[in-house]
Amino acid sequence: MEHQRSKLCRIAATLLTTWLIGAGGQAAAQEQDMPLVLVHRFTIAEPPAWSEVAVELAPGQWRVGGADGPVASAWHLRTTLGALIAVEVGGCCSAWVDGPTAYPCGFTLSGFELLGLDVERDPASASPAAASTPERTETEAFACAQQDTRARGAPMRQGAMHFVSVRRWLHNAGDHTRALGTTLRFQFRGAVNHLHASKIDRASGVVILRAVQRGRAS
Repeated sequence: MEHQRSKLCRIAATLLTTWLIGAGGQAAAQEQDMPLVLVHRFTIAEPPAWSEVAVELAPGQWRVGGADGPVASAWHLRTTLGALIAVEVGGCCSAWVDGPTAYPCGFTLSGFELLGLDVERDPASASPAAASTPERTETEAFACAQQDTRARGAPMRQGAMHFVSVRRWLHNAGDHTRALGTTLRFQFRGAVNHLHASKIDRASGVVILRAVQRGRAS
C-alpha cells in the first residue's frame, strides 16, 4: 500500500512539473512589446507667443495613458524612462480644410532640454494637413472637443478640432532613467490662419513620453 501511494505521488509530481513547464513556455510565448504612454497637460500661449514649458520627471506631474488618466507613480516614470522611444508635444486646433490652398492651423516645437536626450535642435512644425496625428490615439486621451461646422464663405469652411502632434524620435532611444527627477524644458507655439479665422484650444497642450516595454499579452 505504501509503495502504491509513493508511486501515485511520483506520477502526480511529474504531471504537475510538466504542466508548470508548459504554462511557463506558453507565458513566455505570449510576451510582447507593450506601449507605455505618460502625459503632462499644459496651457498653450496665445499665438504668436511661445509657451515656455518646464515639467519635472517626478511623481504627481504625469498621467498614465492620457491627460485624464491615473497619476503616474515613480515606477511608471522609471519604467517609461527605461525604455523611452519618443517624445512629442501636441494640441487641438480647428483648421480650414476645404480647397487645395486651405491654410491649416498647427504647431511649432523648439528647444528640447532634458538630461541625456539626443534630439534635433531645429524647430519642427506640424499641421492637420501633415498627417502628424500620432498612432493609437483613438482614446479619450487625445480626443478634441468637436464643434459645429459653419459656412464661412464658399468654398472655405471651418473644420472640427483635430489633435496635432510634433514628434521627436530619439537618436539615443532606450534607457534614460538617469533623467528621473530632472526637468524637461521646451518651447511650443500655435500657428493660426490670419486670412480666415481658425482656432486653437489653448487648454489642450500635452507633452507625451512614449516607451515600449516587454509585457505579457492578455
